[in-house]
Amino acid sequence: MKFAIVALIVAVASANALFPPKLDGRIVGGETVDIEDFPHQLSLQYYGSHICGASIISGKFALTAAHCTDGTPASVLSVRAGSSIQGSGGQVVKVVKIHQNPKFNGRTIDYDVSVLELESEIKMGAGASAIPLPKAGEKAEEGDDSVVSGW
Repeated sequence: MKFAIVALIVAVASANALFPPKLDGRIVGGETVDIEDFPHQLSLQYYGSHICGASIISGKFALTAAHCTDGTPASVLSVRAGSSIQGSGGQVVKVVKIHQNPKFNGRTIDYDVSVLELESEIKMGAGASAIPLPKAGEKAEEGDDSVVSGW
């Protein structure tokens, strides 16, 4: 059984980030891929500039790290879907509401998760689809393969 595990990697430090990325912000040992290989991957954007990764969980919702949204109003955020390039292509959808885990702790980065409610549905296709999640109660076994994606 294979599961996709999403790591939300900060590509550039946002104005509110407590812990800016180290080195160049890339996944260590990572490689460039086409969005069609990981169509759940989004670019979270602050005033149109990439700040974090996110994942499509449904047409109207995305998942990201709370340290990427903490203290930021939804009105300045959007997501870019369906593009292998952070600054162009695909489709851009505005964020209308941030559902940040109320237990998020900016000092320890515990409970580091936010669900983004989008203004309109992401148009699903070859380059944009919801991340496949395990069924309820399904467990990964030791030695199972996993994939990490991010910017």
